Amino acid sequence: MKTGKLSIGTVMLFSMAALLFASSAFAIPAEPCDVQPQVCCEKPNPGPMAFAYPKDVGLSCPTDFTIFGEFLLMQAQEGGLEYGVSGFLNNAYRIQGQGTNHHDWNWNPGFRIGIGGYSPHDNWNLDARWTYLRIKDTASSGRGLYPLYLGAFGVPFSYGSEKWKTHFNTLDLSFGKPYYISRSVIWHPYFCLSGAWLDQDIHITYKVADFHANVYASNDFWGIGLRAGLESEWIIGAGWKFIGTASSSLLFGRFDFSQEATSNFDLSYNIHHELYEISPNFELGLALNWGTHFSSNRYYLNMQVGYEFHYWLQQNHMVKFTTSYDSGDYTVSNYFSLNGLAFRLEFDF
Repeated sequence: MKTGKLSIGTVMLFSMAALLFASSAFAIPAEPCDVQPQVCCEKPNPGPMAFAYPKDVGLSCPTDFTIFGEFLLMQAQEGGLEYGVSGFLNNAYRIQGQGTNHHDWNWNPGFRIGIGGYSPHDNWNLDARWTYLRIKDTASSGRGLYPLYLGAFGVPFSYGSEKWKTHFNTLDLSFGKPYYISRSVIWHPYFCLSGAWLDQDIHITYKVADFHANVYASNDFWGIGLRAGLESEWIIGAGWKFIGTASSSLLFGRFDFSQEATSNFDLSYNIHHELYEISPNFELGLALNWGTHFSSNRYYLNMQVGYEFHYWLQQNHMVKFTTSYDSGDYTVSNYFSLNGLAFRLEFDF
């Protein structure tokens, strides 16, 4: 009986095969993200089911740079601009001034421009924007007018008018992080270093027969502080989305106020006041946005139309007398507000 023997080479071959089988059975499989696709970007974008990751515009080779411009059409309003009470002759009293007696506030054009970008660290967003509006509004009224800025003047005027001019400037330097909280919703919390300049001039005229009086007021404010807010994008599809924004700020600033009355009869006064105080303001906005890629996904174009609300507290410091101008009975400080349309064009590179 002949006994077979295994050669040393055969034994080694079977040993190597067993070792390879064991190592492959217990090895950790490669993750999909371990395989880097050949793209010009440093990192691939997350998959469609990943949430809470940085906002991705979808550019093929982004430079993380954005520029935008907006045309604004705003209606400005301010409390405390009522300059008289009419109707004493027929006991039908009416307050006269901007926004009263069916007077519509004017619509004023303006603009907002900005630049922005994303940092290499976790796609933090940085941008700067400047907003400017030049505001003009007028009001006038007829006979039987008792003034509110001349004290308890005994004779009604036959005519009164008011002109209001304001230069509105804000500058914001913001820092935030836009990120997906679901496949169709993007949140962008941010905070800003914010500055504002509001220069207001008011001229009021009263006339009766050969007598006339003028009131001139200058109400200038500058301030700097912090703003915090949240911008949200609600993706509809086919490039369409809704944009909602809400923010608030506290600005520490200086008011430089002066008010002077002159007349061709025995009535005049001059007031000048400087004060420092905190001025809060609030903003809300809603917009419809459409965007599209072009030039082989190298650029992205955004077009947007929206409506905004801005509300500023403690802006008008004109002195309105409740009795005589030398009695010390007066009221001061009123709101300033804006509301209107914003048309935006934005490029992402």
